[in-house]
Amino acid sequence: MVLLFGQFFCLLFILGCFLARIPEDKNQFGQWVAGVEFFGTLAVLWFIFLLVAAYNRGFEAGQKVR
Repeated sequence: MVLLFGQFFCLLFILGCFLARIPEDKNQFGQWVAGVEFFGTLAVLWFIFLLVAAYNRGFEAGQKVR
């Protein structure tokens, strides 16, 4: 589980580095926005996946205890 959260925070770090490179050329700004939307969507989907995986793992652990 720690590895999954580590991967998620690595994705956020990469996204942050990408966001820091705002282009000064206005023609490239459209590409930059598209990239931000793509990586942002990827990060959100990965976070939802982590939540579902953690919930399922907790549910299975609860079933084994009983």
